[in-house]
Amino acid sequence: MWTPKRKSDHDLDPRLPIPTQIVSNGEYLPEPQTPRQKQVEALVADLADRRARALGVSRRDFLRTAAGTATVMFAMNQVYGCSDGGSGDGGAFSICEADTRDPARAREVFSADYFVMDVQTHHVDLDGAWYQVAKDAVANLRFTDFEDCSPSDTDCKLSLVTQDHFIREMFLESQTAVGVMSGIPPGVGGLLPNATMAATRDRVNALANSQRMVAQMLIEPTVSEAVGAISRTSVYDIERNVKDLGSAAIKCYPGGDVWWLDDEKVAYPMYEAAVKAGIKVIAVHKGFPQLFGPQAAERVQSIDIPKAARDWPQLNFVIYHSGYFPSETTLASGTVVPAGIEQFARVMEQNPDLDNVYAEIGSTFAVAIAGGAVAGQEILGRLIQVLGSDRICWGTDSVWWGSPQWQIDAMKVFQISERVQNEKGYAAITDEDRARILGLNSARLYGVDADAVRCSVANDSFTLARAELQSGAPRPVTQPLGPRTRRDFLRLQAFEDAIDHLRKSVG
Repeated sequence: MWTPKRKSDHDLDPRLPIPTQIVSNGEYLPEPQTPRQKQVEALVADLADRRARALGVSRRDFLRTAAGTATVMFAMNQVYGCSDGGSGDGGAFSICEADTRDPARAREVFSADYFVMDVQTHHVDLDGAWYQVAKDAVANLRFTDFEDCSPSDTDCKLSLVTQDHFIREMFLESQTAVGVMSGIPPGVGGLLPNATMAATRDRVNALANSQRMVAQMLIEPTVSEAVGAISRTSVYDIERNVKDLGSAAIKCYPGGDVWWLDDEKVAYPMYEAAVKAGIKVIAVHKGFPQLFGPQAAERVQSIDIPKAARDWPQLNFVIYHSGYFPSETTLASGTVVPAGIEQFARVMEQNPDLDNVYAEIGSTFAVAIAGGAVAGQEILGRLIQVLGSDRICWGTDSVWWGSPQWQIDAMKVFQISERVQNEKGYAAITDEDRARILGLNSARLYGVDADAVRCSVANDSFTLARAELQSGAPRPVTQPLGPRTRRDFLRLQAFEDAIDHLRKSVG
């Protein structure tokens, strides 16, 4: 493992515990920082300075307390229209001003002990075939502000997306009880092969001496058996992956290898093989089209879900990102896809009989929080309205977003304001809703006994290590960061170009 080259501890602009700018996970072009987001940052700086002086600590140290997290949320409430806490004009967080002054009080605010199961997690296999052709680009999959690394130090940046770093951020720096290792396309490049996902699961469970991970398999239904054999991502490998690797679900990217969920010649053989192998979950990337090229936007729409789900009732379709489009998008066909999750919501609203379709909120929720959480009220309110809280799955897209704890904390105090409830007819989010979304729904889908896991992890190695690390120590601030500018985003495209070249060379 590489030793990070650290910047000076006297950073005059310390990282915030929650991002205040919408950044990219690599799947869309990031928007410029808005005036409101700049206003939030200025307000946080002012509030943090005053509270830090009152407590006799530095601003950096204050922001690493629970009160620092509460301060960012309080500032968002103020700027985005809430007078105090989560029940005013439009603020999304149930935080009051007193929570920003007292770290002990703030710890109590975030103390709820939910069972958390994250169904979308990633890291990078540094031994993959991609390394020689794409290591510089892959190093930027996680666009950190490089507090721990020099911007030109590829090895250091790669160390932030490794298996070791994943384990630290997921299980030592967050309350995640169970993580699901999710594939990264294209499989041929070996960025995160199916065997590596299984190996990470096995290592984590062995270190913890309890069930902390489940592994999916990446399947590319358009890939031939010969090409798929390189990383076992063809339809022909499904049964072998289940038997040899213990893969528990399928992850697929219709925008990557270009196909439709309801294509009876391409997709249905995959479903048939899945059913035969005992697989019950098909996790599908929908929305966020830009990483996959110009042809992807058509295929990451939600319009092909109904027929596939209706024809295969024995399978559960988990729609990753809830079909989120970062902005209104006009497709080559002339179809206009609205911004957000509205296309997916309308599809489900028009097909209320489809009880085997679930929404996953990885990156979608994170982007909404970074934008002040106003959009998050529309996203979760609409999803609960259409699906109910028992068909929404928690995912964070970490390690691209750093430790998922900031997202978990945000969900604990997230609320749909009274104003939005009245305007849209959405229901308030209850603790029961949060429990389902944060983990109970996913446990049911993946066959995980949540009660048994809670019992086994209560005193496992990771829980004990996390308690020791947090005893009297500041909260970790691994600010989730991605491409912030068009230039950053285009640098990431070099990765996809390199992997595409590798795919063609072996096909």
